Amino acid sequence: MSHNITSTTTRAFMLAAALSLGVGAVHAEDFKGRIEGIDLTARTFSLNGETVYVTDKTDYENDYKRFEDLREGHYVEVEIKRRDGRLYADDIEFKLGDNKGAPKVNDLKGRIQGVDPTAKTFALNGETVYVTDKTDYENDYKRFEDLRVGHYVEVDIKRRDGRLYADDIQFKQGKQ
Repeated sequence: MSHNITSTTTRAFMLAAALSLGVGAVHAEDFKGRIEGIDLTARTFSLNGETVYVTDKTDYENDYKRFEDLREGHYVEVEIKRRDGRLYADDIEFKLGDNKGAPKVNDLKGRIQGVDPTAKTFALNGETVYVTDKTDYENDYKRFEDLRVGHYVEVDIKRRDGRLYADDIQFKQGKQ
């Protein structure tokens, strides 16, 4: 009988030790830093050299409403949960005071990937951007027909009906 008590006591001790070490548990921790890269297809972003996965359960705060609002260079605080050797974002918060000089949520920057004169759209960072009669042009741009594939631009956008509309397009010569 004492042998049975010893093995039961040993199992209970080992279970308590494993639980205190967090074996098999999901850990939550906060990461802070600038977004280093974004993979829209994999729904991941890089933060402090780590790949962070976003799920349908990820919450967004401040200027963020969805994964597509994230921008490289933004300073964020992310509540992370580690599961299966991966980091999953439970909550992503755009840190307003720490983002001076960073691209705004409603800014897109990059090289034009395509121009469709019929639809009055252009492709930028894998997104289709619509141009309207109210779009303003700056620097060497005067009108939609001035847009060229390969030009580096900064675009202030507005989101409506699931589409991106260019409010302002700036051609950046030095980035050519």
